[in-house]
Amino acid sequence: MDIFETVVNPPSNTLNDTLPPLLPTRSELIKLQVGERDFYIHRDNLTPGISARMVSTQHFVDYDPALFEHVLRYLRTREPPLFFDVDAHTFDHVLYRSLLSAARHFGIAELARWIEKKEYLDAVQVTRAVATIRDVDAVGKTDLQALLGAKASCKVDTSIAWGTRKVYVCPRGLTMHRGNPSQCGWACRRARAQGGKRKGKGAPMFDDELVASAVVVATEVEVKHFPADPKTETKPKTVAERWAERDKKLEKTGESGVW
Repeated sequence: MDIFETVVNPPSNTLNDTLPPLLPTRSELIKLQVGERDFYIHRDNLTPGISARMVSTQHFVDYDPALFEHVLRYLRTREPPLFFDVDAHTFDHVLYRSLLSAARHFGIAELARWIEKKEYLDAVQVTRAVATIRDVDAVGKTDLQALLGAKASCKVDTSIAWGTRKVYVCPRGLTMHRGNPSQCGWACRRARAQGGKRKGKGAPMFDDELVASAVVVATEVEVKHFPADPKTETKPKTVAERWAERDKKLEKTGESGVW
């Protein structure tokens, strides 16, 4: 039994026969009742094998309508389906297996071949970049936005850890000199030689201070199997490439940055 069962073969409509060629006539519009759902598709979008079996404009197809929807979308666009979870960064292999069975069932060789060879695995490129911020408080708002990446397609995960660091203490107890020994002058050096407000003479004094560090993981997903935009002259840089350029600039200027 043919998978496309003819329901009715309506007579020709003389009104539709007089329509301009650019408009589809009723004879070109195919109605498919798949399970409990109705689908419509232009005959020109069907494969030659399927179109040859449709002698009427209305057919009943005993198949899963949810799965047939993906088949119909492929017939209309000829764009291979991409079942990719952006959050989990995984493909829906179960759905691909079901769609492969449907492609074979309806005789769509191109779609079946694309799934069999698992070409969908090459359709998505996932790029991850990892950076460590040694002092979260030292990062300004502008630097933080640049660090996390300006592209909205970039997913950023951040984990915070607490640690301690040694901070220089002025022997005279001046808060404006804290953490910056170059601010201390002869009065501070004399106070240090005399022991200052801390025990011990001559040696610089340091405090243990809590500091928050962060590990930032930026993940960027790029869909490669769609046609490239001809207006784009250069390929957009990934977040890893942008961060690598930032590291090189810091090395040239001798700055340590916040990494």
